[in-house]
Amino acid sequence: MGKNILLNNNVLVVKFNKYGVLEEKLFYDKNKMNTHEFSKDVTDNVVTRGSFLQSFLSSLRNKMNQNRTFKKD
Repeated sequence: MGKNILLNNNVLVVKFNKYGVLEEKLFYDKNKMNTHEFSKDVTDNVVTRGSFLQSFLSSLRNKMNQNRTFKKD
């Protein structure tokens, strides 16, 4: 317990074009990540969890009703 030490936490970012050809390769070193400036901007989430759940359940209910009408033959 507690003996595992993270030695490497490097990040490789690759960007491909629509043909699958490598366009850009960025390598972030663990030691240099501390000096990297991240954006402070916050994105507001317009979709709420209730609306997603409600739409998912209503689509599931519609699919169940469609199957029920076909099996009454």
